[in-house]
Amino acid sequence: MQGRRPAQPAHLRHRLRGDHPGRRRFRGPRGSRTARRHPAQGAHDALPATTKTSALWYSSGVDSPYVGAGIGAPQMIMDAAGLTNVFASVKDTWTSVGWESVVAADPSVIVLVDATWNTAESKIKTLETNPATKNLTAVKNKRYITLPFASTEAGIRNVEAAATTIDQLADLNSLSK
Repeated sequence: MQGRRPAQPAHLRHRLRGDHPGRRRFRGPRGSRTARRHPAQGAHDALPATTKTSALWYSSGVDSPYVGAGIGAPQMIMDAAGLTNVFASVKDTWTSVGWESVVAADPSVIVLVDATWNTAESKIKTLETNPATKNLTAVKNKRYITLPFASTEAGIRNVEAAATTIDQLADLNSLSK
């Protein structure tokens, strides 16, 4: 009998098998476990942009903007939305840059992180009143995407941020047609 488990009562067997009778399973086509989907998956109809649109991820800063760089949550969200990060070549999650670099990149969209301590409205005011940035394509055309701070930090809320970015970009694109 060495090496064998003692028999378990029927009411406890589901715990050993990981097959709780009240647990719902999400299976893909023909019950495939590899094609599992969360119930909310697929509820979002928007698709990423098919043409690359240059974008600046503006988190904070007035004298020197703090922006999303080439790795981390900002890059992942912009990739999912089909946006090209103007600072993708910077191998960091966030970085400080000079306004000259932003002007040289001239993004067609600006993603604004909206936080209670640093609102998207205050960033728009900074962009529209700063002599260096007020003539940027995105600023002149008011092409802003606003995301709540909590959804922009690495985590599960990035899925929502990507979906919101896709929706807002689609709205901006439909307005410009």
